[in-house]
Amino acid sequence: MKIIIVENLSDLETFAKELLKEILVEDIENNQATVIALSGNLGAGKTTFVQLLAKELGVRDKVTSPTFTIMKGYELSGKFNLLIHMDAYRIEDLNELGPLRFSELLTNKTNLLCIEWAEKIQSALPAEIIKINIEILPDGKREITCN
Repeated sequence: MKIIIVENLSDLETFAKELLKEILVEDIENNQATVIALSGNLGAGKTTFVQLLAKELGVRDKVTSPTFTIMKGYELSGKFNLLIHMDAYRIEDLNELGPLRFSELLTNKTNLLCIEWAEKIQSALPAEIIKINIEILPDGKREITCN
């Protein structure tokens, strides 16, 4: 487990770049998507983190929170072909994942899924995921726990 204190947007961007670098050099021998499960209160920085990660991956589209659409996809080139940004906040029943073809998305190792409010669909996630929790500290800094 890694704990990082983030004081500003630049620090969060550095964290996103370092995490992505680790993910890109990992040579995991499996046939599943890479899943980043994000948790934290409203306004903690989950969407901002995904925006910074997308930017680093070369996404030129504006990355916004998929709260109402549930999921958005962005084409990539390189190790990953698709960045899937999902917000599970509004999901009340795991059956709602069926029409999204969620289990199919998880089986493609060229997919990178970033899931906000991932704890709401925890039982549908694979065992091997990257968990990131972002908490707002009293002084306004962010504490990021990554494991």
